[in-house]
Amino acid sequence: HDMILADQKKLEIADLRVYAKNIGLDLDKFDKVTSDATMIDELLKADKVMAIKCNVKATPTILINGLKLTNRSIEGYKKRINEILAEKAVPKI
Repeated sequence: HDMILADQKKLEIADLRVYAKNIGLDLDKFDKVTSDATMIDELLKADKVMAIKCNVKATPTILINGLKLTNRSIEGYKKRINEILAEKAVPKI
């Protein structure tokens, strides 16, 4: 995340592969996933649709279950997460 945001002009697959190596990702898996252009296009299109649907205008934007969090404090995050957990009858955090 930090590496990508530090130089947003370096986002070619070769650049991302260097970042992946630097953080210890499995490069065989990375190569397999990034070589499938159709899958990448589908993922990007789905992300774009979700961003439009959720009115995302900038990064970072936090979504939980497709809803944009507007209270960007830790307490705001906890409150929303606990509301979702309460709907599912899961112990609170």
